[in-house]
Amino acid sequence: MRSGKLRPFVVLPTLLFLLFVSLVLLANSLVQKPSVQKAFLDR
Repeated sequence: MRSGKLRPFVVLPTLLFLLFVSLVLLANSLVQKPSVQKAFLDR
């Protein structure tokens, strides 16, 4: 019964962490593209 109460407090941070990691990886892969680098440098 105790694990049932604790579960949302474990699942939510885990999902948020995975979302954060995927966003960082996505941003990293976008920055690697020359076209994106050029767009940032033009500003």
